[in-house]
Amino acid sequence: MSFMSKFRISFPLWVLALCPMLYVGCIEDTTTYPVLVGEITDIRTEGMRSASIDRGNRTVTLHLADTMALDNVRLIYLSVSDGSHILGGPYSVLDLSKPLILSIETYPEQIYEWKVSADHETHSDKPVTKYTQVPNMNFENWWKDGNVWNPYLKNDSVRCWDTANRAVTVLGGSSSTSPEEKHVIKGKACRMESSSMLGVFAAGNIYTGTFVRIQGLNGIIDQGWPFSGRPAKFHGFYDYKPAVVNKTREPYSAEKGKMDKGLIYACLYDWSGPHRANSGDKSTIINLDTDPSVIALARIELDDTGGEYREFSIDFEYRDSRTPTYLFICCSASRYADDFTGGVGSVLYVDELEFIY
Repeated sequence: MSFMSKFRISFPLWVLALCPMLYVGCIEDTTTYPVLVGEITDIRTEGMRSASIDRGNRTVTLHLADTMALDNVRLIYLSVSDGSHILGGPYSVLDLSKPLILSIETYPEQIYEWKVSADHETHSDKPVTKYTQVPNMNFENWWKDGNVWNPYLKNDSVRCWDTANRAVTVLGGSSSTSPEEKHVIKGKACRMESSSMLGVFAAGNIYTGTFVRIQGLNGIIDQGWPFSGRPAKFHGFYDYKPAVVNKTREPYSAEKGKMDKGLIYACLYDWSGPHRANSGDKSTIINLDTDPSVIALARIELDDTGGEYREFSIDFEYRDSRTPTYLFICCSASRYADDFTGGVGSVLYVDELEFIY
């Protein structure tokens, strides 16, 4: 039998063999995906006083300072639920002169539309207070995400405070800042303990702002909370138990062997947005005594209180008449934390913070 004769006989068999494969290739993808609702979980913008997130109706309403133009709102931070992303992003400036529709996709063609709008706080239906406090200054709200304690509730639409806990746990430690339910003034307090991971000193702390990421062994944070008040005093309670300084870096090597000191301060700034600080880059660390963006400062260094809470009331020292735009509060179990200097085991408790006008 010739080669061509063999080919003519076998060719139909090849066609038959290929047909199932061709058929499979034409089958429509009918995969069914589980329902995963796309949600906006947090949002911050320049000039924002507060935000209302309504998950049931998928709406977000921003309450902005009355000096803010609604058609040019700078977006600082926007987060969505796990497994979802915003279509058409990223966004840096929002035009909220009319409601803005944001589409959040979880699976292919599983899209959820959210309406984002804004008003001026003084024009809204919310009662307007003359003076401003900061959310969760009494440290009642906490949420534990795995082994990381966070100073806010899981579903809080506004998250004002953050800690170094995510950096500490990545390096193998446990949360250095956590809620305290026994040794308190009222309700819950905040407990901070300085520690060392991989030979690197890390002070227990809490601050107004957002932990961004860890870079090498350095923490990167966005400092600041939108704020326009001019308080007279910074008031609260603390208990401090220092340890001997056993971790140092220049320019504080001479501190080794001395007793550690804690630090509490509140600073008012005229920033246009949060300040990004990198613990490994000294040029990003604000000098509270000389930086021209500082409007006012209330600061106290802490010594051993003998296991009892001590009340404090610190005057804000104003340097001029500017109206603040941002506030940074920092409580640290070791005052030279920015220079990786302090005593492992220094413990600071703070509770019931407030501003007095």
